[in-house]
Amino acid sequence: MRTLISRYTGIPSNQLKFVVSPYGRPELEISMGLAHLQFNVSHSRDWYVAAFGNSLQVGIDVEYVDNDFPIIEVATRFLAPKEVALLNVSNEETRQRLFFEIWVRKEAYLKAIGKGLTLPLDSFEVPLSPTTLSTILRNGAARKGEIETGLLFSNVPVHPDYAASVVTSPPPTAVGLFDWPPSTILGTE
Repeated sequence: MRTLISRYTGIPSNQLKFVVSPYGRPELEISMGLAHLQFNVSHSRDWYVAAFGNSLQVGIDVEYVDNDFPIIEVATRFLAPKEVALLNVSNEETRQRLFFEIWVRKEAYLKAIGKGLTLPLDSFEVPLSPTTLSTILRNGAARKGEIETGLLFSNVPVHPDYAASVVTSPPPTAVGLFDWPPSTILGTE
Protein backbone atom coordinates (compact mmCIF):
# COMPACT_ATOMS: atom_id res chain seq x y z
CA MET A 1 0.00 0.00 0.00
CA ARG A 2 2.86 2.37 0.78
CA THR A 3 4.25 1.84 -2.74
CA LEU A 4 0.89 2.51 -4.37
CA ILE A 5 0.21 5.65 -2.33
CA SER A 6 3.74 6.85 -2.98
CA ARG A 7 3.23 6.43 -6.74
CA TYR A 8 -0.11 8.21 -6.50
CA THR A 9 1.16 11.15 -4.42
CA GLY A 10 4.87 11.41 -5.20
CA ILE A 11 5.73 11.23 -1.48
CA PRO A 12 8.43 8.64 -0.70
CA SER A 13 6.86 5.54 0.83
CA ASN A 14 9.05 5.65 3.94
CA GLN A 15 7.69 9.14 4.75
CA LEU A 16 4.00 8.17 4.66
CA LYS A 17 2.31 8.11 8.08
CA PHE A 18 -0.94 6.31 8.78
CA VAL A 19 -3.58 6.64 11.48
CA VAL A 20 -6.70 4.61 12.19
CA SER A 21 -10.18 6.17 12.23
CA PRO A 22 -12.54 5.55 15.18
CA TYR A 23 -14.14 2.77 13.06
CA GLY A 24 -10.79 1.09 12.32
CA ARG A 25 -10.27 2.44 8.80
CA PRO A 26 -6.61 3.17 7.89
CA GLU A 27 -6.07 6.78 6.75
CA LEU A 28 -3.16 9.04 5.96
CA GLU A 29 -2.14 11.37 8.75
CA ILE A 30 -3.60 14.84 8.06
CA SER A 31 -0.24 16.52 8.68
CA MET A 32 1.00 14.84 5.49
CA GLY A 33 -0.83 17.56 3.53
CA LEU A 34 -2.93 14.89 1.79
CA ALA A 35 -6.21 15.44 3.62
CA HIS A 36 -8.13 15.11 0.34
CA LEU A 37 -6.65 11.73 -0.59
CA GLN A 38 -8.79 8.76 0.40
CA PHE A 39 -7.99 5.11 -0.22
CA ASN A 40 -9.47 1.73 0.49
CA VAL A 41 -8.36 -1.87 -0.05
CA SER A 42 -9.80 -5.35 -0.13
CA HIS A 43 -8.52 -8.83 -0.90
CA SER A 44 -9.94 -12.26 -1.51
CA ARG A 45 -7.81 -15.30 -2.30
CA ASP A 46 -5.53 -14.27 -5.23
CA TRP A 47 -6.92 -10.76 -5.76
CA TYR A 48 -6.05 -7.48 -4.08
CA VAL A 49 -7.89 -4.32 -5.11
CA ALA A 50 -7.32 -0.73 -4.08
CA ALA A 51 -9.31 2.44 -4.73
CA PHE A 52 -7.94 5.97 -4.50
CA GLY A 53 -9.95 9.16 -4.52
CA ASN A 54 -9.10 12.83 -4.48
CA SER A 55 -11.68 14.86 -2.51
CA LEU A 56 -14.15 11.99 -2.39
CA GLN A 57 -14.87 9.00 -0.21
CA VAL A 58 -14.09 5.56 -1.64
CA GLY A 59 -14.87 2.02 -0.64
CA ILE A 60 -13.99 -1.17 -2.49
CA ASP A 61 -14.63 -4.86 -1.94
CA VAL A 62 -13.76 -8.08 -3.76
CA GLU A 63 -15.01 -11.60 -3.01
CA TYR A 64 -14.46 -15.00 -4.57
CA VAL A 65 -17.76 -16.36 -5.93
CA ASP A 66 -17.85 -19.63 -4.01
CA ASN A 67 -20.41 -21.99 -5.56
CA ASP A 68 -20.57 -24.02 -2.33
CA PHE A 69 -21.31 -21.02 -0.09
CA PRO A 70 -24.67 -21.32 1.78
CA ILE A 71 -26.07 -18.08 0.35
CA ILE A 72 -29.74 -18.39 1.35
CA GLU A 73 -28.83 -19.03 4.99
CA VAL A 74 -26.36 -16.12 5.06
CA ALA A 75 -28.65 -13.82 3.06
CA THR A 76 -31.59 -14.50 5.38
CA ARG A 77 -29.43 -13.59 8.37
CA PHE A 78 -27.65 -10.52 6.99
CA LEU A 79 -29.32 -8.97 3.91
CA ALA A 80 -32.33 -6.67 3.61
CA PRO A 81 -35.70 -8.43 3.06
CA LYS A 82 -36.05 -7.26 -0.57
CA GLU A 83 -32.56 -8.57 -1.37
CA VAL A 84 -33.39 -11.95 0.18
CA ALA A 85 -36.64 -12.07 -1.81
CA LEU A 86 -34.73 -11.31 -5.02
CA LEU A 87 -32.30 -14.16 -4.31
CA ASN A 88 -35.18 -16.55 -3.55
CA VAL A 89 -36.81 -15.92 -6.94
CA SER A 90 -33.53 -16.05 -8.90
CA ASN A 91 -32.66 -19.20 -10.80
CA GLU A 92 -29.83 -21.31 -9.43
CA GLU A 93 -27.45 -20.32 -12.25
CA THR A 94 -27.53 -16.63 -11.28
CA ARG A 95 -28.22 -16.83 -7.53
CA GLN A 96 -24.61 -17.31 -6.38
CA ARG A 97 -23.20 -14.44 -8.46
CA LEU A 98 -26.13 -12.17 -7.50
CA PHE A 99 -25.52 -12.80 -3.79
CA PHE A 100 -21.84 -11.89 -4.08
CA GLU A 101 -22.63 -8.79 -6.18
CA ILE A 102 -25.00 -7.59 -3.44
CA TRP A 103 -22.43 -8.44 -0.76
CA VAL A 104 -19.51 -6.54 -2.35
CA ARG A 105 -21.71 -3.50 -2.97
CA LYS A 106 -22.81 -3.45 0.67
CA GLU A 107 -19.26 -3.78 1.98
CA ALA A 108 -17.91 -1.17 -0.47
CA TYR A 109 -20.70 1.23 0.59
CA LEU A 110 -19.93 0.79 4.30
CA LYS A 111 -16.23 1.35 3.61
CA ALA A 112 -16.97 4.47 1.53
CA ILE A 113 -18.99 6.09 4.30
CA GLY A 114 -16.36 5.02 6.84
CA LYS A 115 -18.73 3.13 9.15
CA GLY A 116 -17.53 -0.43 8.63
CA LEU A 117 -19.93 -3.01 9.99
CA THR A 118 -21.38 -0.66 12.62
CA LEU A 119 -24.36 -0.23 10.27
CA PRO A 120 -26.18 -3.59 9.97
CA LEU A 121 -26.20 -5.04 6.44
CA ASP A 122 -29.95 -5.64 6.60
CA SER A 123 -30.68 -1.95 7.32
CA PHE A 124 -30.15 -0.78 3.73
CA GLU A 125 -30.48 -1.96 0.14
CA VAL A 126 -27.98 -1.41 -2.65
CA PRO A 127 -28.69 -0.74 -6.33
CA LEU A 128 -27.81 -3.65 -8.60
CA SER A 129 -27.36 -2.19 -12.05
CA PRO A 130 -23.78 -2.66 -13.35
CA THR A 131 -22.83 1.01 -13.05
CA THR A 132 -25.23 3.30 -11.27
CA LEU A 133 -25.21 6.96 -10.39
CA SER A 134 -27.88 6.53 -7.85
CA THR A 135 -29.53 7.08 -4.54
CA ILE A 136 -29.46 4.56 -1.76
CA LEU A 137 -32.24 3.90 0.72
CA ARG A 138 -30.83 3.60 4.21
CA ASN A 139 -33.40 2.29 6.68
CA GLY A 140 -30.79 2.40 9.44
CA ALA A 141 -30.16 6.14 8.98
CA ALA A 142 -31.18 8.91 11.36
CA ARG A 143 -34.73 8.78 10.02
CA LYS A 144 -36.31 5.68 8.57
CA GLY A 145 -36.29 5.88 4.79
CA GLU A 146 -33.69 8.67 4.59
CA ILE A 147 -32.31 8.99 1.06
CA GLU A 148 -28.61 9.59 0.50
CA THR A 149 -27.77 10.86 -2.98
CA GLY A 150 -24.65 11.31 -5.03
CA LEU A 151 -23.18 7.83 -4.81
CA LEU A 152 -21.60 5.89 -7.65
CA PHE A 153 -21.91 2.10 -7.39
CA SER A 154 -19.79 0.37 -9.98
CA ASN A 155 -18.69 -3.18 -10.70
CA VAL A 156 -14.95 -3.73 -10.99
CA PRO A 157 -14.06 -6.37 -13.60
CA VAL A 158 -11.26 -8.36 -11.95
CA HIS A 159 -11.89 -12.00 -12.95
CA PRO A 160 -14.96 -14.13 -13.86
CA ASP A 161 -14.66 -16.07 -10.57
CA TYR A 162 -14.82 -12.90 -8.45
CA ALA A 163 -17.31 -10.12 -7.73
CA ALA A 164 -15.94 -6.66 -6.98
CA SER A 165 -17.48 -3.24 -6.52
CA VAL A 166 -16.37 0.31 -5.80
CA VAL A 167 -18.54 3.00 -4.24
CA THR A 168 -17.65 6.67 -4.28
CA SER A 169 -19.25 9.77 -2.85
CA PRO A 170 -19.57 12.17 -4.54
CA PRO A 171 -19.34 10.56 -7.97
CA PRO A 172 -15.89 11.03 -9.52
CA THR A 173 -15.23 13.06 -12.63
CA ALA A 174 -13.03 10.28 -14.04
CA VAL A 175 -12.41 6.62 -13.27
CA GLY A 176 -9.40 4.64 -14.41
CA LEU A 177 -8.79 0.92 -14.02
CA PHE A 178 -5.16 -0.22 -13.94
CA ASP A 179 -3.59 -3.67 -13.71
CA TRP A 180 -0.43 -3.94 -11.69
CA PRO A 181 0.37 -7.67 -11.64
CA PRO A 182 -0.61 -9.45 -9.54
CA SER A 183 -3.01 -6.70 -8.34
CA THR A 184 -5.78 -4.66 -9.85
CA ILE A 185 -5.88 -1.00 -8.92
CA LEU A 186 -8.86 1.25 -9.43
CA GLY A 187 -8.06 4.96 -9.35
CA THR A 188 -10.71 7.66 -9.11
CA GLU A 189 -10.35 11.41 -9.24
